[in-house]
Amino acid sequence: MSRCVLWYSLRSPRRTVGGFGASLQYCFPQLAARVCAFSSKDAGDDPPPTTNTPDSGTGSTANNSGTKKFVRNATILVQQGCDIQELPVVVRKIAEDEFVSFVSDKIITAPPTASPTNTDVGGAKSAEVQASLESEMETIKSIESCHSTKGVLTVLHERAADAPGTGYSPSVAIHAIEKILKVESLLELKELEESEPFERIVNCIVFNADSKSILDLLDELRSYLELPKTIDMLGNELVYRCSENVLSIEECCDAIEVLTQCRRPEMVEKFWSGIADQEKTISERNVHFVFSILPYLKVSRRAVLTVLERRIPQLWWQMSPNATIEVLQALVACKLSPFRVTQTLARWLNTNIHAVAEDELGAILEAFTNLAYSDAQIERAVERYVKAKGVKVSSQNLIVTILRHCEEFRLRNAHIL
Repeated sequence: MSRCVLWYSLRSPRRTVGGFGASLQYCFPQLAARVCAFSSKDAGDDPPPTTNTPDSGTGSTANNSGTKKFVRNATILVQQGCDIQELPVVVRKIAEDEFVSFVSDKIITAPPTASPTNTDVGGAKSAEVQASLESEMETIKSIESCHSTKGVLTVLHERAADAPGTGYSPSVAIHAIEKILKVESLLELKELEESEPFERIVNCIVFNADSKSILDLLDELRSYLELPKTIDMLGNELVYRCSENVLSIEECCDAIEVLTQCRRPEMVEKFWSGIADQEKTISERNVHFVFSILPYLKVSRRAVLTVLERRIPQLWWQMSPNATIEVLQALVACKLSPFRVTQTLARWLNTNIHAVAEDELGAILEAFTNLAYSDAQIERAVERYVKAKGVKVSSQNLIVTILRHCEEFRLRNAHIL
């Protein structure tokens, strides 16, 4: 995936952008009418000073200067060779008639501020951080001892009053949300979600929490689908961070899985750009994670699979047996049999047949049979295995799987049979 920032002007309803290498082109259809309310600390999304647009952000006045209010959903046409797909992207308004679509890590951010080098200042800050951590732990203990939402909100209010400049940290806000979920009923949670104090807590998490904390909180909210606004804000922030390449490959995969379980399929489809732009970070340690999210994708599945087809020939020899099994099982679940992937995994089996256990070989052969794929390398691997093991094969399931594979593809090998 070529790294690029794509500009779209309202004066030009459709534009093709070329010259990105590897025959990759983007073409912008019309922007969708829906507006997503994002929240983050990126100040680069503030509207132009001359634009008078009504507030459609998170509703919090404390963080109003950094809300991603001018964000729209759109689709682009992505061409890779002869393959053309229409895929969803995140589009942000940065000027009166201009939008920017983020499909890489080239983002608009405020310049970083220089940190002081004075050692005395550093020591004072260290002591201040230590005091802040102690105060934070006391606040969390107070929240855990509360028995009602009113008590939790009172603790947070006192904490904000004691530190008017900073307020409470995202870890405190997460503990507050978890405590509220425990003490309140679903009906009360629905009413509480619309209140300003609850929205302020969620904004604190969205603006300041790390991605793993947001993922863990979303994982807990799978059982609270009656809180759509909260789930949307957290999910939108993950989508936005993915478009900025803040999420790692593993975090992108976790986000796709948890958002699917939260019934947010439209959000899930937008993670393809982050995965594509981080193609080089896909390794033998995480390639099976990327394959495992393919069943959750529909619109962008082919784009992610194309990235994996390019990547897996470069790392197949380092994959473990469990990773190979997970990759094959993901393809079976999607009912996909891409030739480059299956051929590469057949080569892996023939190369590593000496290190494969009986159960692992049975799972791999069963997957190849379900994918309706067999070649000379698979036959050669099974022949070598049977020659080496012979009557020492103890798994009856493996014998049945081998015979079924031979029957399915009419393999007449005297050494196997």
